[in-house]
Amino acid sequence: MNRSTAQAGEARVGRGRYAGWILLILFLLAVVTCAVVLQILRRPPQKAAAEVPIPLVTVQRLESRAVRAVVHGEGTVRPSVQVEITPEVSGRVVFVHSQLRAGGVIRAGERILQVDPTSYELAARQARAAVDEAQARLEVEQAQAQLQQRDRRQGNPEVAETQNILALQMESRVKHAGSSLEAAKAGLALAELQLGRTVVMMPFDVFVADESADLGEYANAGRPLARAYGTDTFEIEVPIRSEELAWLDVLGTLRSGDRESVETPGPAAEVKATIAGSEHVWPGSVAGMTGRVDAQSGQVFVLVEVPQPLEASADRPPLLPGTPVEVAIPGKMLENAVAVPRKMLHEQNKIWLVRDGRLVLAELNIVRTDEEFVYAMSSLPGDASVVVAAPDGATAGLGVRIAEEDAAGSRQAK
Repeated sequence: MNRSTAQAGEARVGRGRYAGWILLILFLLAVVTCAVVLQILRRPPQKAAAEVPIPLVTVQRLESRAVRAVVHGEGTVRPSVQVEITPEVSGRVVFVHSQLRAGGVIRAGERILQVDPTSYELAARQARAAVDEAQARLEVEQAQAQLQQRDRRQGNPEVAETQNILALQMESRVKHAGSSLEAAKAGLALAELQLGRTVVMMPFDVFVADESADLGEYANAGRPLARAYGTDTFEIEVPIRSEELAWLDVLGTLRSGDRESVETPGPAAEVKATIAGSEHVWPGSVAGMTGRVDAQSGQVFVLVEVPQPLEASADRPPLLPGTPVEVAIPGKMLENAVAVPRKMLHEQNKIWLVRDGRLVLAELNIVRTDEEFVYAMSSLPGDASVVVAAPDGATAGLGVRIAEEDAAGSRQAK
């Protein structure tokens, strides 16, 4: 009985150990399986081969044509004529023009100011009386000379020598009276001239820059009472590089002051200024070269004139002295030339073209440049597509898409 019980207990213990081993093996298998699954899940997905996009470029067709060279420069407006309003006689100021103030405009022939004319009127009256007196004296002497000449013809031949002497004396008196009359007339002319100078006028319209004349003050002859500018034309002295001068038609032409040159304007010019935040343009003309050369820079100076600069309109203010301006002077024509914007340049004298969908680098024969364009003699085919802005890292032969063609394809696809 006891032996059977012991055997049964041993059998149960053996079965328990066997079951434990099985559970351990199953647990290990589960752990390994989980580890493998987790490893598989942690693997990064394989990346597909990335496609390199073809750069998109914008092109522009540049056509060869006749291009007029335009020379640009800067300068400051100044009056062509500057005058000082100065009385030529002394006296108390009895009249002042209402526009004799800074910024005023006085028309030609208008009375600007006047000095008290009383003393000058009296001097003119006195001189006029002296003329009348000298005239009367001359007439008396001439009458006496005629009487003596008649008596001489009718007189005794024995006293002829005495009569000749008297005739010479009478002739001398007549000449003296004539000279006195001429002197009196000159005195009258001077007195009338001085009287006329009591009124100050200008033969042309003037723009008053500043003044110091007051009604009632004593003005001295020769002392300026105001400063003014002629309003017919203002001028700008524009410095031009010597190489730019070759494109203008003023080479060798100095400014002339004769009337014919003033009435016949030179080549046209455009004067531009920014006033009160707005840009305004005035027409001008090239008057010629000043004949002056800057010793340091070698620049020459061209004079540009603006007619009637003070005439204002609803959309343009007057052009005042001291205004900084930009000047554009049209010059000679460039035949069969291409104007290339500077932003299209590569390596200063090359441009990118698109041929058969690939970039091609073309060299330009540049003959002239300015701030915005370079001008080249055309060697481009008529259908050349010039790249506006090349993509980064552009190289010859790089495949590209043209923006217009790409947009057209997108519209067709839609």
